[in-house]
Amino acid sequence: MSKFAKLLVIGCLAAIVAAGCSTKNEQNTPTSSVASSTAGASETPKLEKVDLTLLLAGDQPPQQAEVLAEINKRSEQELNINLKVQYIPWADYQEKIKVMAAGGASFDIYLDFFGNLSSAAARKQAIPLNELLDNYGQDLKKVIPQAEFNGLSIDGQIYGIPAIYPRAELGAGVIIRKDLREKYGFPEITTLVQLEQYLDAVKKNEPGMTPLVANQGRFGSVTERELYNGKVWFTWGSDTQPPFTIDIYSKPYKVVNNFETDGFKQTMNWGRKAYSNGWFARDILMEKNDQTNFTSGKAGAVTGDLFSMSNMVPQLEQNIPGAKLELVMFKKDMPLTNLTPTNNYSSISATSAHPERAMMFLNWLLKNQENYDLFMYGIEGKHYTLKGDLVELPADTDLANRPYNPTPWFIYNTAYHRALTTDPAEFTEAFQFWKTAEIANNPLMNFSFNAEPVKTEYAQIQKVVQELAMPVMTGVVQSDDDYQKLLDQLNKAGMQKVLAEAQKQLDEYIADNNIQ
Repeated sequence: MSKFAKLLVIGCLAAIVAAGCSTKNEQNTPTSSVASSTAGASETPKLEKVDLTLLLAGDQPPQQAEVLAEINKRSEQELNINLKVQYIPWADYQEKIKVMAAGGASFDIYLDFFGNLSSAAARKQAIPLNELLDNYGQDLKKVIPQAEFNGLSIDGQIYGIPAIYPRAELGAGVIIRKDLREKYGFPEITTLVQLEQYLDAVKKNEPGMTPLVANQGRFGSVTERELYNGKVWFTWGSDTQPPFTIDIYSKPYKVVNNFETDGFKQTMNWGRKAYSNGWFARDILMEKNDQTNFTSGKAGAVTGDLFSMSNMVPQLEQNIPGAKLELVMFKKDMPLTNLTPTNNYSSISATSAHPERAMMFLNWLLKNQENYDLFMYGIEGKHYTLKGDLVELPADTDLANRPYNPTPWFIYNTAYHRALTTDPAEFTEAFQFWKTAEIANNPLMNFSFNAEPVKTEYAQIQKVVQELAMPVMTGVVQSDDDYQKLLDQLNKAGMQKVLAEAQKQLDEYIADNNIQ
């Protein structure tokens, strides 16, 4: 899932899920001050006060400071922390986390994504959480199924606290301007050809507007659903241009170089077509803030999903009165697939000075509805009131610029998440599709590659992908020589050695789990 955006929240999901469902090795050992305290109220704090830093993607809410102060106050007896939340723009987030971790910057908890699981573990960027969960995570384990933890595990070691939300191919959609589609006289878009016609119309009739914005090349999962006839591949190694993949429809299962597959070649050719036809911005490699460009009227379409859609509706309507949007997805008559247990999760940094307190804080957030509400919606009576089970914002709230609207994905959990009385109709309509869709599970869903045996080669492959893959995929460079250079550099970096190790681990996983 791609991935991935700020959110006007929903709460009806809870019913859906309920129905279906600097590095220090000693940091995992509880300190005496923490071990002597259990979660519970007392007259005076038993724990020494510590700073705790949480890193999230997005924009800092204007009234964050007073909410954090309230969290610190309410949790003092149990946690005694000074919580700090640092936001990094979505476009820069993943690279910034890597740089900070490599430089030894001190932070405690951070949002991460499934495509990064193996590499983060191999770099020792994140620490295993098993012992911390056993000692300090009893409440959060009550609302997170064990299977979800299994999917974020490598060789039995858990590296993330999973967010819980409907996720089947959520990134396989594109959000368009419904008002422009109707203006051009097009019917509802259900095929890639129809989308191309819409993009052509935007290019012709809307001067200064980019037909399609796709930050970091996030268009593959959109086009692939039709190009692959509804099939999806299990990939990892990058959140946007994954180098490793398994065709889950073909046995025996085989790990291959994703960039050599026919599927990638089709996606690459569509990227060339899009760039040549002017559907992408000429400077797409420098493109950032794709959703902002869309909601400000600078783009006719943006890759996204129903969650990001709910946040864009009020922003678009405020900036362009009369504008409407809708979610387009291809092959809607074919099953959706849960490829991974979750795409979003919390990790505890290897540079954390207080990993025990970090786990205690995550546990506190999921301990009860009151704690969750405070972080997600702010201070009751100021930032919101409850209307039944719904969150109602103050009457004068600017929905496009809410004073407190944090990025929820590090700990999102449908057991607690609430709907807003202002949830847009466009979101509700789009959600009905996921609510009734046929959903299949990837048979290899809980397989996680351990890159440690080939960590040098794996890191070199990451560098090649970052430098060469996006220009090839987006059509910025279009010659066969450019494509071959990507393949050659990947092999030079050690692709074949990593593939062999991945295949070995996959075969062992299949045998151990009796997968037919």
